[in-house]
Amino acid sequence: VKEVDVFGFPFEVSGNEANVEQEDFYSGETRSLLLRLELEPQKEGNVNLGEFIMTYTDVTDKKRQEIRAALTLTATTDASEVGKEENTRVIIEATLIEADKKHEDSVRLYEEGRKLEAMENIENLEKELSDKNMTLSDVQISKKIEALKMEAEEMNQADESEEQKALYLKTSKERLYQS
Repeated sequence: VKEVDVFGFPFEVSGNEANVEQEDFYSGETRSLLLRLELEPQKEGNVNLGEFIMTYTDVTDKKRQEIRAALTLTATTDASEVGKEENTRVIIEATLIEADKKHEDSVRLYEEGRKLEAMENIENLEKELSDKNMTLSDVQISKKIEALKMEAEEMNQADESEEQKALYLKTSKERLYQS
């Protein structure tokens, strides 16, 4: 594994480990952890990527618990085999998380006084999502595209006064936090 990205949670990489801190879990609660692993090219066949280890303290008995699972994949050059294994729900979730990050970066550029660059990034992101959604046809992605159009309009209007700019930045950051 060359690189690890963890979406939606702070994480640290130390040597060959990526550590993700989580807040408290409750009985029956479901959480998703979305990772992107960048790999060196692999020979066809089974590939062992290491192990997923989750450690936690059970509040009922205060004992440290551990769950382990092997991380493996099958490397292939057959595109149809890859297509069979695609998980559309995960692709959509990753697309939206990445879009939110790029959206947030664009708002930050605007805040730094780099409006043209911010507007260009939003325009490019909108096009990228539209292209991707041609095959995914997802309502959430469509809503994100509409939100980006609104963002561009509001960003343009925000230059009318310092008060407008401050209001725009506040509401934009609130929307991004909610998403």
